[in-house]
Amino acid sequence: MLTGLAALADTLAVASAVGVDRDAALELIKAGPLVGAVPRAVSKGAVFPVSLAERDMGLALAELGNAPAPVARATARALHDARDRSADLASIV
Repeated sequence: MLTGLAALADTLAVASAVGVDRDAALELIKAGPLVGAVPRAVSKGAVFPVSLAERDMGLALAELGNAPAPVARATARALHDARDRSADLASIV
């Protein structure tokens, strides 16, 4: 889920850059491989702090060691760079 939300954030950034409305982009994304991330990204009732998500990603990366995992590593950076560490994970989207 963590990498899916990071991918969704990037996808929405590209959509915005080319002038696609966020809601329209989310509707289109629901038809693709990121469909599972959309409900979590727009959820208003979920509370899983960015700080805990970053911790979990760090544990996963530690298990990976030196294995190439560019998406996981980019997700870890996105979590690390989040402005509000106590905000829900969806805030990175």
